Order: sequence, then C-alpha cells, then structure tokens
Amino acid sequence: MIGRHFTQLIAVAFGAMIACAPAARADDANGSGGLISEIKLGALLHDVPGLWSHFQLERTAIDANLEVLFHPVGSVIGGELRPAVGVTLNPNGETSKAYVDLRWQAAIGRSWYVALGMGAAYHNGELDLVPGRKALGSHFLFHPSLEIGLNLNEHNNVSLFFDHMSNWNTQRYNEGMDTLGLRYGYRF
Repeated sequence: MIGRHFTQLIAVAFGAMIACAPAARADDANGSGGLISEIKLGALLHDVPGLWSHFQLERTAIDANLEVLFHPVGSVIGGELRPAVGVTLNPNGETSKAYVDLRWQAAIGRSWYVALGMGAAYHNGELDLVPGRKALGSHFLFHPSLEIGLNLNEHNNVSLFFDHMSNWNTQRYNEGMDTLGLRYGYRF
C-alpha cells in the first residue's frame, strides 16, 4: 500500500494539473503542441537528514516522482515561468505528496539549466507527533524546490532535484520534510 490517502493524492494532482494548465500557445493553435511541454520521472531519497529539515524520522526509502511541466506562461529575470504539477509516492506507505508549483527556469551556458520553484503540497502524512513519523502540522504545506539539470539533446535531460515541504511555523508542529534525488526529463 503506497499510502492511506493514495486516491486523494492522485485526485489532487490531476485536479491541480487541470486548474493550472495555461491556454495553448499561439504556435500550438492547430492542436499539435498541447498544453504539456515536459514530463519528468525521478527516484528521490525520502526524508533526507541534514538538509533544510535537519533530521530524519521516517524510514529511508526511494520515492517515485512524476512531474508534468506546462508551456511557459511568462519570462522574468532571464528565465521562463512554468506551471508544474507532480506527485511523489513513498513505497513504504509513509508520507507521499501531490504538489503544484510555479517554476522559474533559466539556461546556464549551452547545456545546463537551473530551476527554482514555489508552490503548495498536499500530503498524507501525520499532523501531530507520532513515533517514527514527521509531525507536519497541516495537510497543505509550502513547497519550495531547486533543480540543476543537464540538457542531453533537444528532448532529453537529467537533473539533481531537491524539494522541501513545511508549514513555515504557521502550525503547532512543523518538522518539515526533504527529498533529494535524480530525475529524467523528456521535452515534447
């Protein structure tokens, strides 16, 4: 069992995907491009100690990550703003999440890129203190992320991805959780 609220996580991810989908670009008017510009698949270490959250409570595992990136909705400070919707599933039935972000992505040289994201996550973890689990305080949390990637060619890329989720001390408990790992991306 992936988690107690697996169907809720999937419903939130797909609902967010529909809600955040920008209108088709002018060059996609014939319908050939669609709304989605890229899909990413990743393997992320679960509840990594020593990062933003500082400590680990949940069991070490490799979480599966799936993310959909939409076409850019604007440009700012030398980069593009892209909506992203994703889900990270824990194989042990511990904390999994669905998230929606606005991602700023900029090229570094010819092949590298950096992306910074901010959004919201919904998780199926614990809110209060429970042995062996993080007390996250609220089901809806802030979701910052950082990605550094290498474009292999026009369609394929690989990246190092970090994300965090916490309520930023708006609730009684705020133990936060970090994931870190590798992702493969395919651009359409």
